[in-house]
Amino acid sequence: MLFLFFIFLLTIAFFKGFFKFVLPILIALFLFKLIFASFSLLFNFNFLGLLLGAAFIFWLVRTVSSQKRNY
Repeated sequence: MLFLFFIFLLTIAFFKGFFKFVLPILIALFLFKLIFASFSLLFNFNFLGLLLGAAFIFWLVRTVSSQKRNY
């Protein structure tokens, strides 16, 4: 019974330390990874081509739909 109580106390201590120390470090690492991935994605030529293609299609649809029709 004392062993189970000791395990219970260790679990509580782990979770308190997890939310106080480990979780903020994991969140900071995730944000750093997200920022680094977005910067590396901006320099990828395939992604730039995708953006240019989407912008062209958006411009084309908007231009065609805003024209006046003389029926």
